[in-house]
Amino acid sequence: MMMQAARLSGYLAAVAMVVQVSGRPAAAAVFPGVTWQTRTPAEVGLDAAKLASYRNAASPNGPGVIIRGGYLVYSWGDASARGDWASAMKPVMSTLLFFAVHEGRLAGVDAKVRDWGWALQSKDREMTFAHLANMTSGYALPEAPGAAWGYNDYAITLYSKTLFDRVFAQAANDVAAAPNRLGPLQLQDGSFFGSRSGRGVDASPRDFARIGWFWLNRGNWRGAQLLPQRFFDDYVKSQVPASLPRTTGTDSNINDYLGVGSIGGGVNQCAEGPGRYGFNWWFGGDVLTAAPPDLFIAEGHGGREHMTIIPSQSLVVAYRGGQPNTGLNGYLRLLMEAVVRPWDETPPTPPVIQSAVVEGVTSVLLTWAPATDPESGVDGYLVYRDGALVATTAATSLAEDELEESTTYSYAVSAKNGAGIEGPRSSAVTVRTSTPSPEEPEPHDGAPGDSGGTDAASPGDPGPVSTDGGGADSVTAGGPGPSSGQPRPEPAVLVGGCNAGGAVSLAPLAALLVFGRRRSPAAH
Repeated sequence: MMMQAARLSGYLAAVAMVVQVSGRPAAAAVFPGVTWQTRTPAEVGLDAAKLASYRNAASPNGPGVIIRGGYLVYSWGDASARGDWASAMKPVMSTLLFFAVHEGRLAGVDAKVRDWGWALQSKDREMTFAHLANMTSGYALPEAPGAAWGYNDYAITLYSKTLFDRVFAQAANDVAAAPNRLGPLQLQDGSFFGSRSGRGVDASPRDFARIGWFWLNRGNWRGAQLLPQRFFDDYVKSQVPASLPRTTGTDSNINDYLGVGSIGGGVNQCAEGPGRYGFNWWFGGDVLTAAPPDLFIAEGHGGREHMTIIPSQSLVVAYRGGQPNTGLNGYLRLLMEAVVRPWDETPPTPPVIQSAVVEGVTSVLLTWAPATDPESGVDGYLVYRDGALVATTAATSLAEDELEESTTYSYAVSAKNGAGIEGPRSSAVTVRTSTPSPEEPEPHDGAPGDSGGTDAASPGDPGPVSTDGGGADSVTAGGPGPSSGQPRPEPAVLVGGCNAGGAVSLAPLAALLVFGRRRSPAAH
């Protein structure tokens, strides 16, 4: 056991190194270690009371678990209790079939079964591993491989004996637990296989859910692509043509000529497979309409053992003690009613800051274009000043007051979506607050002026307004007017609305010019 743990640790380290060197980003999802991380239903956008309604309808006798976003968020009964998963275990076999192909033990899922030492009848010689996994093998039935649908547990025994005893030449548990296969899933409560003479899965709900989470993440586990994603892209869908007829075989005329026996049931257990079955998973098709169309499930005993996987909602449910699957659509409706917030693993786009304007001396007004998130919408914005979060808002603008004078600040904004994921920050903009203007001196009366009769300006104030020979107004800054005989100063620029008839101070003009600069956008 210690040696196996050391090998697993070394394998995980090697995987981490490969991911780092290749530059591939780690998966965004959360994964369990030895134990699942936990969250409350509310923390992951689920309604606990409605989950209870779902549990009471689907699996009142438990035990079971619900996983969302990689967290164990709801459980009932003894989630650590091991038990037989009956036919719900069959996708584990197909998972290991994919590993056999990936490792080069098989040329592909269409490799011929006859190549592994079985003396097949002439009608069965074209039988492939895909036929066995898709319940179209024809073994022990009248039809040739691929000619009819037959949910057939004799064929599953042939599948198991060929895959484990001949392709891997190991016990099922040893095959699954290998560090380059399902070992990295780190089962908490023991091994996978144990029931049905070592060919059935005997696991706890919280361990069985790891298989669901592995499939939902398309072969990725903690950033390591244990199985190439192509297997999931190609095979997470029905493999049985909707038009394929049901076998004519019955349990009264089973032809188990290889003597492999049944792993559980007969050779023609149900009619529903065409258009809905593939590599031992069931797909919703046009029947399970209460859940999103990416739903797929595993079932044993007509629903008593069950796993639901809904990738678009980042949901995995695994339970035993379930009710008959005739009510499955109703159970799924209750499950979806418990979803308060849609799942979204994609962050929103970054906002674009449109302006950063100084208001007064120590206030800044930011405005930005809205971010977008097509999956769960934008829930709000986070505003950062000099790298620190200073505000959250649902608006697309923010006014910040009481900043320091004559100081440069850097601002960035990010968006948060309806799933609570914060997106990347906008490009930063910088803005500098203003320096206050000098206070204007108190006004006071001037002494009588020269013989021209105009008022003299106070020291430092503008001189009187006068009209020159051309009739244009001009402002003199300080000193006597034109009649004093002194050289005439250059005329100042007039402020609109100021005209002859009184003295005009330049201090308000200076203040207006400074204020105009403060209101200029200062984004860089």
